[in-house]
Amino acid sequence: MKKTKKSKVKTMIVVFTFLFGISLLIGLIFYFKQSKEVRYSLVSGVGDLKNLLNGSINNLFSHIILIILLYLASISVIFYFSGIMYLMYEGLAIGFTFGLLKDLYGLKGIIFNLLYQVLFKSLFIFLLIIFLIKLFKISKYVLGLFLYKDQQDFKTLILKEIKNSLYVVLFIIIYDIIILLISKYVLYILVKLL
Repeated sequence: MKKTKKSKVKTMIVVFTFLFGISLLIGLIFYFKQSKEVRYSLVSGVGDLKNLLNGSINNLFSHIILIILLYLASISVIFYFSGIMYLMYEGLAIGFTFGLLKDLYGLKGIIFNLLYQVLFKSLFIFLLIIFLIKLFKISKYVLGLFLYKDQQDFKTLILKEIKNSLYVVLFIIIYDIIILLISKYVLYILVKLL
């Protein structure tokens, strides 16, 4: 029985979410596998987190660069997996940060980081997964463009997926602008937890 398009997308969402979850766990384990001296130097190197979180969160420029690089990677087909590697990097960083903030502030650090990640990262991670699925389709159609004779169908499919992926990009940009506008105030409230 052939899988429908929706079930393929759901399967890909599950796979990417699983990879993200595994990388998050690896980041956490990696932090706690460090020696006490290394962990102490990391914690003391951070200093007072309250001073670091004094401004706004501005990911707009870095996300636009990331999106452009991921588009280029998907067109080259071979480098498509760099997007998955970036997703896993995000998971590793978040997991590592959970360990660091646990050592810095105990339970308050865990709660702070959980709220921070939910408010400032979760929607971006979800949109990134959807974007990677769109890029996977683009890569698949680009490959088909080179392998099969009927190239017009593949050109049409590529343009359709690029158009669909631009909606996801628009959501990411709007999300980043909203985060930029409200993050200073939300961070002020969150820092009170520490």
